[in-house]
Formats: sequence, C-alpha cells, structure tokens
Amino acid sequence: QSADLNDNLVRLAVAVRETEPRTEETAAPTEETAETEPAETYLDEEAPIEVDFDVLLEKSADVVGWLYCADTPINLPVVQGEDNEYYLNRLYDGTGNGSGTLFIDYRSPRDFSGANTVVYGHNMKSKSMFGSLVNYKRQEYYDRHPDLWLLTPDRNYKLELLAGFVAPDDAEVYAYDLTKAEAYTMVKNAKKESTFVSTAAPRRSDRYLALSTCSYEFSNARYVLIARLLPLK
Repeated sequence: QSADLNDNLVRLAVAVRETEPRTEETAAPTEETAETEPAETYLDEEAPIEVDFDVLLEKSADVVGWLYCADTPINLPVVQGEDNEYYLNRLYDGTGNGSGTLFIDYRSPRDFSGANTVVYGHNMKSKSMFGSLVNYKRQEYYDRHPDLWLLTPDRNYKLELLAGFVAPDDAEVYAYDLTKAEAYTMVKNAKKESTFVSTAAPRRSDRYLALSTCSYEFSNARYVLIARLLPLK
C-alpha cells in the first residue's frame, strides 16, 4: 500500500530532467577553508528531478519537501506533523500504515532554516523509506552515492554527505535548537566516528540535515547520516 501510494505520487508530481544537471565546478572545501569561510555557498547547479509542490500540497498540507537519491529507493515526500508520533505509522495522506512517512522534527522550522534539521524514517526490511541508509556503513556505498537532493517549495538543495554514524536516540544530533556553532562542533565530532570517509568538509556557516533510522548495535540505537545543505541558485 505504501509503495503503491508513493509510486502514484511520483507519477503525479515528480519529473526527471531530460538533460544532465548543470554543474559549476568548484573546489571541495578543505578543513582549512571550512574554518574561515564566512558565507553560505550557493551552487550554480540544478537538481536531477523537478517536483510539483502544488500537486503535493493539494494531497497534504503537511508536505515540506521531497528527498531524492539517484539509483536508490529514496524518492520520497517529507512531511511535518504536530508531534513526532503521528507519521510513524501513517502515510503522507493520513492512512494508517506501518511504513510511516519521512518526517522532520515538529519543533524545527518547516523551511529547513534551522542549524540542524532531523528527518526520521523507518528502517524497512524492503529497503523502502530509510531502509537503504544503513548501506552507508560501507565505504563503497558512500562512494557510489555521496550526494542526495532536497527539494522544497521555496528552494532546492544539494546534500553533501559528511558522516554516517551509530548513536543512541538521545544523542546531541537530535537536539532541535542547536546553534550553528554547536551544530558545527557536533558534525566535526561525528566525522571522527563516521562509517565512511567523506570528501566533503563542514563549514561554520553551514546548515545541516540529519537523516535518522533504527539500527541494532544496542538498545535504541540509531544510524544517522549528516549532510550539509547547499542551496541551489
């Protein structure tokens, strides 16, 4: 039911661009430039898909974005509820379903303007929702999928993955009110524990997206991917 509903939504609202995304070549930030870079970076680049948010918002006013990772099951709407429970067991249209829906913390700004925004999703055995995130425990998977894309009604973003790590469900990454300085320090520490080595480096001016799903190394373990949000022009 979940797969059918999402496939129908993709047909209605998502289109793959006919040409390759336009990219302006820029040097990857190093730790040194990350320390000194003062301003948010804007990329002269296009996302590989287009999303019709008028269609999505007609289906549900709770839709805040669309998350996409090429050649993976992640091609999914992101919502925000009035709490962090409602969409655990409901599809984006409110239908009861154990697959749930990807959702951001209810206390976070819905426009992803916070220093760190957490997106929650189930680790499904079918690899749907966030079932594919745990593949990032292997370096070779990161090497094939170093970037994701977040599209929103206001702006699109490229997501450069910085780290993936196992954490308890009360780790600092889940704090919804981190300052940019606190988020930057949190990401620097996460990179030390990462299951893969990323070619990207955080900057003090960055905003971050944390993708969270269940893991099973210990009770209430989570696997978390952290990416820097790079707004597209």
